[in-house]
Amino acid sequence: MGFDFGDEERDSRLAAEPRRPSPKAFAAYTLRCSSLLLYAHVFKGAVGEALLALIASSQKYQASNKDIIAAYAKFYGLLLLSGYECFSDYVVDQILLGRDNSFARAVAQGQVQDGAPILQAVAYDLDTLQGLAISLETLADYVGEVAPTAGSYWVSAASATAVRRRSSGKQLPTAGAPPQPAVVIPASDGGPLAGTPAGSFVGRAASQEELASWRGVLAGHDAWSSAVPLLREYYSRHGFGITSRNSALRWSKGGFEEATEGGLAPNYVPGVTDAQGGASFLSATNPAALLAPPMAAAAGSMSSAVLSALRSPYDALAENTARHCAGLPAHHAVVCGPPGAGKSWLLWEGTLLAGKEAGLRIVEVPPSELPNILDIARGCARYPRVHFILVADHVDLPLKGQLAADLMSGLGSSGASGWPSNTLLYVGASASSTVSRSDPVVARCPLVVPLQGLQDEEAFLQAVEELLAAKQSSNSSSSSSSSGGSSSSSGVLSGELKEAALAWGKQQGLSVRSAAVFARSCM
Repeated sequence: MGFDFGDEERDSRLAAEPRRPSPKAFAAYTLRCSSLLLYAHVFKGAVGEALLALIASSQKYQASNKDIIAAYAKFYGLLLLSGYECFSDYVVDQILLGRDNSFARAVAQGQVQDGAPILQAVAYDLDTLQGLAISLETLADYVGEVAPTAGSYWVSAASATAVRRRSSGKQLPTAGAPPQPAVVIPASDGGPLAGTPAGSFVGRAASQEELASWRGVLAGHDAWSSAVPLLREYYSRHGFGITSRNSALRWSKGGFEEATEGGLAPNYVPGVTDAQGGASFLSATNPAALLAPPMAAAAGSMSSAVLSALRSPYDALAENTARHCAGLPAHHAVVCGPPGAGKSWLLWEGTLLAGKEAGLRIVEVPPSELPNILDIARGCARYPRVHFILVADHVDLPLKGQLAADLMSGLGSSGASGWPSNTLLYVGASASSTVSRSDPVVARCPLVVPLQGLQDEEAFLQAVEELLAAKQSSNSSSSSSSSGGSSSSSGVLSGELKEAALAWGKQQGLSVRSAAVFARSCM
């Protein structure tokens, strides 16, 4: 691409000489970045901007050594802080992310045809980015040349980023280097390379392991422009932007942001404070209780277990979620019940459990964003091949005023001006709500899922045991297979632990929430 950064050895004589970066090549670096047609976003993030600032600083007339070295240190720190050990990894990752990329959006929406002229622009950008994905050794050598006060010791250290010990003789990865170890792209259920029929939907978000495979295969091409079909496959299969990386999202200030998949677990099982008398009680009955991990850590391991008390409502909501993910008619839903019955778990983790593998993206709608619910739905409409479920929890029903009017209008219509067909709304009614079919908003949510909570001590003990058994199963598959899925409270929960659970339930209330808090204290 017209660059000579000194990364490649052209003959045996040059191979024996130290690499010398070309200042002229760096002088043209910014110009080449400006020539990008579709992937300019690669250099608009903090890491890319820091690199451009470094090069701009080095090109200034009479630039100070201090300013140049400080600019490199900022770039180096941001690269590591973002989770990358080399700049080429960052470039490849941003290519796959496709944020603010019209080509990635068009592919994800199923609009790009074979032989489309835009593919030539994509190929140009990929080859240009391959030339711009310089190694840190080359960049550090260049800085050492234009800022000689840095010294050879600094130059050597400035390219050291790996957190794991490397085998002797191995070099840091450079642009175009084949990935180590070899990686394999997971088999596709569809996509432009697999004959996906028009109108099909984007699949689930890519896992970290899958992302590593995609990055390795793309970077392993001798010429990145030959990876255009690979990019089409990725965008078609996983989507683009934040939705391609996350199954759990949150709407904030007019856009999506990343949320944890157990993000609503604290609402399901809130922390217990001394003011509630909980901490002192648990400490007295179980001295190890206060050493237990936070619920945020425990929730993920317990989220795949559906309690017997929640099985019926879970099945009803899961069937509706599955129909939605399959492109079949499905309903907006209202989940209601007494405090601590498990509404938040059912809405968030239960819905993810039912739809994540089918490509569902679940979006938390905080109470402060509820008045913008129609804007959020329109935001989902920008991803027509992705299935969304908006979750608005702790909503006081019946709704009143403009919000009620907007919801009735939005949920009552479809099409360009109405509610998008790829999006459902799941509402969690607060414990103080009055849920009635005569409510115009509830009437537009045909699926009402009531939760009864735990009716007696036996049901409470069973819930505690199921939670404990789920945790044991996640820690030891052999133990879980030998203990089975017993629903009685005589296996995992017995003796003093059973008495402590009953005492806790009587003090805090016989609810799913208090059962989960107690189970956490035993972990």
